[in-house]
Formats: sequence, structure tokens, C-alpha cells
Amino acid sequence: MNQFQSQGGWALLGLQKNIPQVIETPSCKQWLDTDGVFRAVVEENAKLTLQDAELHIQALWELDNGTPHPLMVDIRKICSVTKEGRDYLSTNKKSISIASALAFLTKSLLSRVTGNFFVGFNKPSSFPVRIFTNEKKAVKWLKSFVKD
Repeated sequence: MNQFQSQGGWALLGLQKNIPQVIETPSCKQWLDTDGVFRAVVEENAKLTLQDAELHIQALWELDNGTPHPLMVDIRKICSVTKEGRDYLSTNKKSISIASALAFLTKSLLSRVTGNFFVGFNKPSSFPVRIFTNEKKAVKWLKSFVKD
């Protein structure tokens, strides 16, 4: 059992062949889909903290041994993200090296504001970031960053 697993912060699902492995943290579900795109779905009314951000990034690392992939984060049901959480996601070396591109999927005014705030004030400079309201368009854009 590694350090991350011993924290008891996540559960592992989907160990059958051709079914993506899903890691659940208290605020998010994340997996590497068969199309080569990381997916993360933030839980309804989640208030992401620094600890949540750390667990999220560690889960992404666990999914493919730290190999970067494009990442779609579904923040349609998010409540908020603390400043410490945003800072960690946008500046921590481990955080900014796990994604080759980032798409935020938004729906409500609150999730759009959250996404725009992140892009405007905390955008990592190491990869492109876009905000989408259409999941198919987000995935299409992200697939252009998948390495064969």
C-alpha cells in the first residue's frame, strides 16, 4: 500500500478488462478513459480544499504512473474552490505536469464563474486551457492532444 492509499482518501473501481479504472476521492471521481483523455467529475456541491486538490492530482498520477494526458474536469455541480486549492492546482509541479491540455465542462453560472476565475487568475502556463458547455466539443478538442 503506498502513501496515497494509506490516507484512506479514495476508492478503486472498475478493475475489469476494457473498463476504465475509476478512483473516487471525497470530492471527485477520476479515470483515464479508453480514448486517452483523463476525466474528472466533481461531486455535487463540492467545496474543493487544498486537501481535495492534492487527492485529485495524486489520483490522476496513480491512473497512469504520472504520464500526462489531456484532462476534462466536469465542474457543472461544483460549489467552490479555496484559494489554496486553486493555487495548488495551478502552480504545484505535480499538478501542472499531469495534464497536456485542460478543458473545464460548465453549465451553471456558478461553474462558469469558477472556470473563468481559474483561467483568468490561476491558469497554468504549461498547457492550453479552455472552457466548454458541450461535452462532445470538449472531448473533440482534448483528443487533439492525445499522443499515440
